[in-house]
Amino acid sequence: MWSASGNISGLEGIWFINEQLGFAGGWNNYFIKTTDGGNTWTQVSCGTNVFYYVDVVFWDDNNGVAAAMMEGETDEAIFITADGGDTWVPATSGTQVDIQRVCYADATTLYAVGTGGNVLKSVDGGHNWNVQAPLGGTLVGVDFANASFGVVGAEGVIFVTNDGGKSWSYTETGYEFFFGVKAFENGTAYVAGDDNIYMTTDYGQSFVPDHLGVYGEATFYRVRSTPNGNMFACGSGGTILKKTMPLTASFTAGETTVCKGASVNF
Repeated sequence: MWSASGNISGLEGIWFINEQLGFAGGWNNYFIKTTDGGNTWTQVSCGTNVFYYVDVVFWDDNNGVAAAMMEGETDEAIFITADGGDTWVPATSGTQVDIQRVCYADATTLYAVGTGGNVLKSVDGGHNWNVQAPLGGTLVGVDFANASFGVVGAEGVIFVTNDGGKSWSYTETGYEFFFGVKAFENGTAYVAGDDNIYMTTDYGQSFVPDHLGVYGEATFYRVRSTPNGNMFACGSGGTILKKTMPLTASFTAGETTVCKGASVNF
């Protein structure tokens, strides 16, 4: 059962550091925090002159960033915390643009995308940003599995890099916006858009449909995974999809051919 713990005009991003501590951001400069697993929420100060928040992600218990659409054209749109969300500071440079999504590649490297068509990169924890790649168009989803393998969702296009954004390949699918992106170190990635979810298992060399929805039924905005490998996609109209991963053996036998009465170590 899904229980509600609040009701506002809209939330765009949410992230839980652990089972109890989480953050969410949305419309009307609304940024909130829970310390009891979402049972109650309190509004906290993150950024100023914010129109609405679009994303919030953490690398560990202390370090995280939030992204926002800003009221002023000269405002930095990324905010950084190094103390678990108790205090936040704006980025120093490079984010005076419309950002849609942000993600970590490692502890100090982050990527962000937005409507300006550029992939932005920070190597100092989110304080300073530079254009890593001018892919063009409207970029609305991004995730990096590590410092090399990353996926960007755009309008009808899925971009992939395997060298940290120095070079990119792309797959065209037809008209749909790919907001939801989740990449893994083993070369698997899921990209969710209008109605459909695509998957690659070969570091983006090919994408195949993993879920074909009904036209106009739902636009998927987020793809997330749990520690046991299960996948969740959420979207418009309250749609939530779950993909349960099959059980696999995580052990090997020391001997595979033994005589009667002998022992095997696993």
